[in-house]
Amino acid sequence: MKIMPWARAMRCLVFLTVFLIASSVSAQQPGAGSEKKEETAKFYKGKIITFIVGSRAGGSYDTVGRILSEYLIKYTGATVIVKNVEGGGGIQGANTIYNSKPDGLTIGIVSAGMMQAQTLEGKGVKFDLKKLTWLGRTLTTPDCAVASAKSKLKTAEDLISAKSFKEGNAGAGSIGYLKSVLRSEAVGWNAEMVSGYANTSEMLLALIRGEVDVVSTTWDTIEPFAKSKEVVPLYAEGPTPITGFPEIRILTEIPAVKNRLSERGKDLLYLNAQIGADGLGRMVAASPGIPSDRAAYLEEVIQKKILADPDFMSRVQKGNQYAVSPLSGSDTLKEIQRLIGIIEKYRSVIEEGLKKRQR
Repeated sequence: MKIMPWARAMRCLVFLTVFLIASSVSAQQPGAGSEKKEETAKFYKGKIITFIVGSRAGGSYDTVGRILSEYLIKYTGATVIVKNVEGGGGIQGANTIYNSKPDGLTIGIVSAGMMQAQTLEGKGVKFDLKKLTWLGRTLTTPDCAVASAKSKLKTAEDLISAKSFKEGNAGAGSIGYLKSVLRSEAVGWNAEMVSGYANTSEMLLALIRGEVDVVSTTWDTIEPFAKSKEVVPLYAEGPTPITGFPEIRILTEIPAVKNRLSERGKDLLYLNAQIGADGLGRMVAASPGIPSDRAAYLEEVIQKKILADPDFMSRVQKGNQYAVSPLSGSDTLKEIQRLIGIIEKYRSVIEEGLKKRQR
């Protein structure tokens, strides 16, 4: 049967009208995704979240953990309990998170130093960083190397030209010890380890007394000594310039250092920077296998709400102590995989470097 043009036009109009009505109704109704989000948000209201900190109370990781917990309460409606699980330089805390019930009610800070524990040491490790549910990076803080104001060492170039120099350290197995080895193997200078200091404050006092030549640690610890002119900043380790101190050069950008770097050296210095406080910094994770909707919800709360909260930002950035550095869970995992790959590629070099510097 032949359809007249006007009839065809009317049929098209009817189809269009039905389509627009259906679209309008659909737009006014919450989709399955939003309904699921609401269900997940309701799940957390009134629940108890245990926030694991793998260090003693009062330290920087504990401080960050407690601040994050306050805002988790604000945005989830849950009760958040901070639990300090000391032991192994963070290993026991990571073990606790990894082996917790996969219900999304146990999360915590995992140090990038756990890559060393997992790949180079293994003692006491009951976790796999590649299998954790990563909720992302939160904060970073610059790492910096300093010399005593009384020292003849004033620049990175001085370290290169020195026959050797003494570097204060907590001891073999610490992340600071590994980072010193990475720098030495990358640049080719000769750092002699002086180990056994209980904390960074002891190392800095030893530096000022002249027991050691160099100490490398987080800028928030160093800054008061730098302002009082008791120490001289030699270089910043990570990719971020130190606010208010433009004269402090980033290690990889110093010409005398760049000219000495092979591809291996570049990889080792990248690893050195990323496993520090200025690289992956303070990362948050949950156990493997938690429901995907809960993982997505927690990540969104941390990355999109807490880290964007003006009050939170004001608190953690006060005095340039920390920088808010959001990084998604998936990107955090990718970076961890990359860094573990670098460790595995240069395992023999790193292990030999660690061995020959042990006293």
